[in-house]
Amino acid sequence: MNRDDEEFRHLVAQCQIDVIEYGKDKASFEEFDNQGLADFLKLRGRQKADWATVRWINVRGIDWEVIKSLTAVYGACCSSSLLGITLNPSCYGSGLVNGTVYTDLKLLTLCISTRLR
Repeated sequence: MNRDDEEFRHLVAQCQIDVIEYGKDKASFEEFDNQGLADFLKLRGRQKADWATVRWINVRGIDWEVIKSLTAVYGACCSSSLLGITLNPSCYGSGLVNGTVYTDLKLLTLCISTRLR
């Protein structure tokens, strides 16, 4: 077990993962669980469909095994980027690393209080 595994193995969740590939005239939408994403990435890696110009991966939840699966395909900086923007609650935004954009879009809730008269 490496240092990162020891530090982050407590991050366990059943994630809902969308993989969307799209191009000028076509789009595909696939849904995966944690193991499904790992299997998909092992089979396809970075290879998008021939007609696709973009692959967007949306992960709802945070699981160390999912991060490791993404890191295996998209590089070592992927886990640092993902953990940096995910674990820091005050950090919002995105970054471009080696041609890949990593972004964190947290759900923001606006609470409006009204005074009862």
